[in-house]
Amino acid sequence: FFFNLALHNMRIVLAIVIFFVVGALCGPFDAEIMNLFSQEQTGEGTYYGASTGGSCTLDSPTPPSGSNQDIRVAINSPQYYGSAACGMCMQMTGDGVGSGADPIDGTFIVFVDNICPECSSGDLDLGESGDGRWDISWIAVPCPGSIGNLQYMGQGSNPFYVKLQVRNHVIPVSEMTIFDNGAYQSMTRTTDNFFEYNAAYPGLSGTLDIRVTAVDGQVVDDQVSLNDITSGQPFNGNGVQFDSPNQASPDPSVTSAASSSSTRTPSPTRDSAVSTSSTRTSSPTRDSAVSTSSTRTPSSTRDSAVSSTRTPSNTPDDAATVIVDDGDGYLSSTSDSSDSSTSNSSNNSSDDSSDSSDSSDDDSSASYLAIGSFSLFAIFFVL
Repeated sequence: FFFNLALHNMRIVLAIVIFFVVGALCGPFDAEIMNLFSQEQTGEGTYYGASTGGSCTLDSPTPPSGSNQDIRVAINSPQYYGSAACGMCMQMTGDGVGSGADPIDGTFIVFVDNICPECSSGDLDLGESGDGRWDISWIAVPCPGSIGNLQYMGQGSNPFYVKLQVRNHVIPVSEMTIFDNGAYQSMTRTTDNFFEYNAAYPGLSGTLDIRVTAVDGQVVDDQVSLNDITSGQPFNGNGVQFDSPNQASPDPSVTSAASSSSTRTPSPTRDSAVSTSSTRTSSPTRDSAVSTSSTRTPSSTRDSAVSSTRTPSNTPDDAATVIVDDGDGYLSSTSDSSDSSTSNSSNNSSDDSSDSSDSSDDDSSASYLAIGSFSLFAIFFVL
């Protein structure tokens, strides 16, 4: 009896340890994102063509927090934070230093609506037509202007499954909970900028109470209708919004994902291959590899095929603006009139010297999902 009791207590202690260890591994995003509001980031600015959508699913229509800003951008994979950076506004500055035909020169307010899987920490891929790689610096800011209150949008929802997005926020959202079975229940963040919840029988109905937490710890309570969620269209709650962030000094325990240097040294290999032409001839090998999904895995075959001129394939052009990348690291857009939710998946490939770093910039959410799954399995096992 005493042996079994001791074994049971050890299992409980082990389960608690696993819970806190996994929590420490999976919950660093708030501190890292808050540091973006106080620590200037540096990197390269590139172009992937006109875009009105992407991995963040912030189109149809774009919320005021994004439509009021100068440029829409895809943020690099390490600082995408599993979609927690979606909807964030930043002040970006360039001084025209770099290589290519279209320098980034000036200060702009930019809005994150996409991910650039191939970009390194600190890099931003601009959702407009242009060419080249340019030194930039940026810092996160509260989305300026009169953007109104929080908005929401559902996707594929029903009384037993809710997939809900928070949009039009002044600062990024950390988490969302929903009131069910007498208590607020956690919702799970998805990589396409939604939160999911599975309800037990008899399911959800009518008006639902939700609680939304910002990355700086602000909490607002709101109400949403299940009918509005299942409509799949953006809608308003009861009229709440976050304040400007509770600014704090940089957290010394959080390592900045971008270099602290304000300038970058050009790569001789990469920068010597700059093409200043915005017209390119289609390559069957390359254009057939263009993905219409929100992210892409770089193709070594495609990225090594260099051509001085290209014209985009008719097939991708019918769906969206096609950005051509010959493996020289510089992008050219053939159209600036696209309204596609596809990602900048066919852009921004680096030179051979950066291919090894691309593999280390895989979407961080996958690793956290794996850790979370393992932790749940371990907890069930020890109990």
